[in-house]
Amino acid sequence: MRVSEIATAHPVSVLTTTSTEDAARFMADLVIGDVIVSDEHTGSVLGMLTDRDLAVHIVAQGLDAAGTSVGTVYTPNAVTIGAEAAVSDVVDLMTSNGLHRIPVVDSDGRAVGLISVEDLSTCEDVSDDQLRAVMKSIANKYRERRVLGRE
Repeated sequence: MRVSEIATAHPVSVLTTTSTEDAARFMADLVIGDVIVSDEHTGSVLGMLTDRDLAVHIVAQGLDAAGTSVGTVYTPNAVTIGAEAAVSDVVDLMTSNGLHRIPVVDSDGRAVGLISVEDLSTCEDVSDDQLRAVMKSIANKYRERRVLGRE
């Protein structure tokens, strides 16, 4: 089974110049917890912006969301996966990187989907043991950040 068969199609993306307030509104309106950050010229994936990024880097810091661009708080260098990759490949990427979600890209690096742990949980090609391994790696990543005091 290919990643494109289970990924959420038409992911929401924003530019680095988008205000964090607008990005937060998109996320609230669409009831999603993350958006892909794309290059304004090429459309290629630059990184991810999550609701956690907004809480930790905007709200907790007391910054002005309307005056702060996504480019100042997003997580750059997103791990991506090609749409035609095998589902087992995304399981391996999520497990090795402790990731909850990964942008799915075309051959030009533009986002064509987003695959999450929730998508994996509904896939018959992913075993409970594989899903548990992904979840453990995510938990370990969060635990590591708390111990180190970093976000």
